[in-house]
Amino acid sequence: MSNLPLFTDRRYEYGREKEYQITRQDGTVEVVQIEKLGIAEEGSRINAAALNPIVNHVNDDSIHISRAEFEAAISSLRNEVQLIKSTFPDSFTHNLFSKVFTTLDGVVLTRGYFNEAQARLEV
Repeated sequence: MSNLPLFTDRRYEYGREKEYQITRQDGTVEVVQIEKLGIAEEGSRINAAALNPIVNHVNDDSIHISRAEFEAAISSLRNEVQLIKSTFPDSFTHNLFSKVFTTLDGVVLTRGYFNEAQARLEV
């Protein structure tokens, strides 16, 4: 897995942060000082210091697994769920015995109960 690269901030020479170079149509170059005016509210701080902790978290292999490992885990989980589902069928049609009871006289249930409303044994 390739790691995300860290973010880097633009660097300026001290004292020249507000200088911009203008190249005019005639080819002449002028350096001007620009002051940002009219800022009513500062925006979110998005820079290397704010973003690199996120990048470090994403790149930390000790807390993440690869896609292949994830897919294998999901596949294993699917198999386990299917096994559990097949162990507990939703009806008695999958049982290895077939017996019709007209009454429960003489029958002792050791597990489950008789649902009189549905006229069936339930586990």
